[in-house]
Amino acid sequence: MNKDSKPYDSAYKTVMKECKDLIYHLLNETFGGGYKSTDIIEFANDEHEEADGSSDKKNKVITDTNFVVKDGRS
Repeated sequence: MNKDSKPYDSAYKTVMKECKDLIYHLLNETFGGGYKSTDIIEFANDEHEEADGSSDKKNKVITDTNFVVKDGRS
């Protein structure tokens, strides 16, 4: 069995991907939003490169979650 060095990160990512209905509640409670289960959640890649600013060097950035919520009325 492969031991995960970051079990909370893995559990969080699993909940975010597999239990989308919980995301609406989390966002509404955390930010006082009005998101509904009819809104669309689109996940983006959680790894990207970001410019250093002081040089042409780019740093690899890994986020826990990267998503956008779009109005599902259309």
